Amino acid sequence: MNWDEGFQVRPLDLKFGMDDDWHRMISRLPHMIAIVILAILSVGCATLADVENVQDKATDPAGPIAGHHIVGQTFVSHFPRLEAVQVLPVVYEGSSLSADSVLTFHLRRGVGDKEADIATASVKIAELKHNVPYRFDFHPVGDSKDKPFYFFLEASQTNGDSRISVWSSKEDKYPFGSRYVDGQQVDGDLTFRTYYGYSTPAILSALAGGAGRYAWTILPLLAIFLLPGYLLLSLRPRKADFDMAEITALSVGLSIAVGGVGLLFAKLLGVRLDTPIIRAVAILLAVADAGLLLRDLRSRKEWKWPSREKLLFAACLAIVLVISAGLRFLHVRDLVAPMWVDSVQHAEIAQLIVANGGLPDSYRPFADVEPFSYHFGFHALVAFFHWLTGTDIPRSMLVIGQALNALTPLSAYLLASRLTRSRLGGLVTATVVGLISVMPAYYVSWGRYTQLTGMVLLPIVIVLSLDALSSKRQTPPLRPLTIAAIAVGGLVIAHPRVTVFFLCFLVAYLIVEAFASRANWRHLSSRVVGISAVGISGILIILPWMWNILGSLVPRTWQGASLATPSDNPFPWAFITASNDRILIGAAVLGLALGLVKRDNGAMLIGIWTGLMVLSANLYLIGLPGSTMISNGALAIALFLPVSLLDGQLISTVAEHVRFERWKLHLKMIAAVGLIAVGLYGAQGLLGIVNPATALFFKEDAQAMEWIAMNTPKDAKFLINSYSWQYGIYAGSDGGYWIPALTGRKASLPSLLYALGKPDYVTTEASSMAKVSSGALSDEDMRDFLRANKIDYVYIGYRGGVLKPSQFVDKPGYREVYKGEGVWIFRVEKD
Repeated sequence: MNWDEGFQVRPLDLKFGMDDDWHRMISRLPHMIAIVILAILSVGCATLADVENVQDKATDPAGPIAGHHIVGQTFVSHFPRLEAVQVLPVVYEGSSLSADSVLTFHLRRGVGDKEADIATASVKIAELKHNVPYRFDFHPVGDSKDKPFYFFLEASQTNGDSRISVWSSKEDKYPFGSRYVDGQQVDGDLTFRTYYGYSTPAILSALAGGAGRYAWTILPLLAIFLLPGYLLLSLRPRKADFDMAEITALSVGLSIAVGGVGLLFAKLLGVRLDTPIIRAVAILLAVADAGLLLRDLRSRKEWKWPSREKLLFAACLAIVLVISAGLRFLHVRDLVAPMWVDSVQHAEIAQLIVANGGLPDSYRPFADVEPFSYHFGFHALVAFFHWLTGTDIPRSMLVIGQALNALTPLSAYLLASRLTRSRLGGLVTATVVGLISVMPAYYVSWGRYTQLTGMVLLPIVIVLSLDALSSKRQTPPLRPLTIAAIAVGGLVIAHPRVTVFFLCFLVAYLIVEAFASRANWRHLSSRVVGISAVGISGILIILPWMWNILGSLVPRTWQGASLATPSDNPFPWAFITASNDRILIGAAVLGLALGLVKRDNGAMLIGIWTGLMVLSANLYLIGLPGSTMISNGALAIALFLPVSLLDGQLISTVAEHVRFERWKLHLKMIAAVGLIAVGLYGAQGLLGIVNPATALFFKEDAQAMEWIAMNTPKDAKFLINSYSWQYGIYAGSDGGYWIPALTGRKASLPSLLYALGKPDYVTTEASSMAKVSSGALSDEDMRDFLRANKIDYVYIGYRGGVLKPSQFVDKPGYREVYKGEGVWIFRVEKD
């Protein structure tokens, strides 16, 4: 592959008229539409978890299930088409199980003996495994929305002892039902989850409703994700080298980069940002971009339609992006706030940017840590959206985060079409990323928005960097170099670890160039000089920020990484082998093998790049310290990009072998529709991608936050549920973790931002919460802890944790001041 020629625009077919190809294509259009409709109908069969019907505390067996002994649970289904209930079995050791012993699930409307079974399901007890969840599936109950139900389990055996149980909590953790033993209500709840069927009509209804409610976000999203980058791209003298899809992708990436770099420059220039300024800038950008479009149109002597093949691929890519956006909306349609513990710190950083009118100097008041050194590319976008629309920060995070996720296929398309030299390869890659691969769709379950921002930027930065090297000159021309440098600077600001993956690509590129140039040292030296120019220019643009990173963030990260061992950084294979990802990896390996056999430089480049990415997270393999500077977890969830590129490489190689370029247009359209149909079928696995176990904040918590804001002093401090998260760091386990971000009140445990502080500060905060998180404090010890830490209230959220309502209800020194559905707030009475 000659990289100097790899960025030249492909020839366009600009003929007009309706020839035989068009007639054949139109005549087959009904068949193609039927294929897509069948694929859509197949998607509407997903089984999703009811996020609020999750009682995951497992402290005690519910009691043996044998003979006449049964256990059960009442609950309320929040959705129609209830179709599964999951429990956590307890299989006793030493039990003599008969091969015919069966555990039977019964679902009823109520507890009474006169109630008839709505559904039943059975499993042989010998097939159950201890502590491995088992799901009882049954025919969907259509009218289940907001209806109460009761399920119970009974065991039957023909001989031997089939003693078995399921896990439960002795505390009442689930507010919509109760635990039953032998038909009698007892304290606590079973450990269970419920699932519902998501039908095609329900999907279409949700999408239609979402389009109606959120159509207004299109304009602010365009202002954030398109207008700045398109204006900057106009500086490039050869914009015609890219087609419209590629220009859009480049504009998106540059807009993201400009957001971070612009926020940094505003700080350096002392400009305080607010709603009027940001809205004025958006209007000016819109006017400037409109002027550029008019200029481009007037400069053309005649308007020419793109070639039919190019229109076909553009239409297919647009369909993939629209479906991807729809999926990402469905993932968050019922969420009140972003998920998991990372989201809390991201919300606080965005709050700090808004409150300070730009970058803050420290993390106060959320954590007693300075200086501010967090990668803020995502938070800048959230702040801009908040300033433009007035939307609260949690909702802004969900909108921006899912918009980024929906744009990932577009940026992946850009890189794939360049590396594979095939629009088909690009379309396959986009389909894999948007509709089939578990990552990055699963990022929403972790709130991994900062790495997501970096992963959207990464392909754009690579393409712009290589574009700057495409000149015959020793050093890149100024304008392409400037654009690439801004993109590189934006990537560093968005996520330093993803920046390391970019550096791995550049090293892989030089290796391939050395191999392809056959020891042409002059050519290779020009590439080294060009890459160095891009990298140095990118660093110079954000040099003040680099001092922050090198002076605070990197030393802290390196200190922990240097003390770690390979056993502290295992590779999470489950992250890359779930759902359809095994097939994608197999196809990627085949694509790499075929590419290497053909001596394809693009395949070789992706393969070497992937190897260097793996090496960057496992430096011990070459005897270097710092094994956890790039964790294998961060690596695993980034591998979707090279895997999808190799999937595109495989299909483009096969297409070349079967001479796809020579196919008639209607045959190409059939192939494209078939690809979309496969993507739609694969999207079925992504509908249920949200992990209910990572949801900490619910609508019941949101109601409690409103009460806190209206009824407690601004300097109030709350004791919240917490647990040992990882590496000696503690995190919140329920909605109380959001109290500082949403109400401005203090919590007994700061967000994960506290882990960025000095070792003494981190140790003090961790040791303080270790006492509470253990759940072993006596009543007197608890009162001493509350007094010593000047805590005014105790918050127990819907998700719950080690703190139990029974510890405070009707106990001296506490007064119940709020009780919602599964949420308690107690006032700590002063002595």
